[in-house]
Amino acid sequence: MNKNILELWEQSYYQVDNIYQKMKELFDLSPESQFSLCIFGPFENYTQSLQILWNTTMLEWYVWENDMGKKGHLAGFDENMKPIRNLDDLMEIIQEENRRS
Repeated sequence: MNKNILELWEQSYYQVDNIYQKMKELFDLSPESQFSLCIFGPFENYTQSLQILWNTTMLEWYVWENDMGKKGHLAGFDENMKPIRNLDDLMEIIQEENRRS
């Protein structure tokens, strides 16, 4: 696992989301529209590829449920739950997940 790859992944998300937000304003898009799926589809594939490579499901959780860390949801193992707010937190939880598998 490489933090540089995570940073590129995060950067890709914000680039795609920026385009989506602008298009949403212009065309009143819903997240489930075909156009929205075309915008986010390649990013989804990228995310799934990294998850397979790193043996985790935490990337999808971090993006969609934790809003790229903005929500600071708790994650962890056993009694060691902590807010996941940034890539360092995410990387730590994935590494622990892999140590336990």
